[in-house]
Amino acid sequence: MGEAAAKTAPPDLPSDCRKRERSGVYLGDPLDLALIKTDQALGRANSRIARCADWHDTYRQQFGGRGHQ
Repeated sequence: MGEAAAKTAPPDLPSDCRKRERSGVYLGDPLDLALIKTDQALGRANSRIARCADWHDTYRQQFGGRGHQ
């Protein structure tokens, strides 16, 4: 890594990368609805993880590091 790159502060993560996902299931929800809500929340969380990992890999590649192996 070059001296200039080493002195440059890394950019902030995209704001949604630190977001926590909740299922939105409440006591008394029918089980089929609870499963749908949970599956949708998991899908959102997995999509966010992939987006944030891609952002991180792109950042590392721009500064001569290696992205995901």
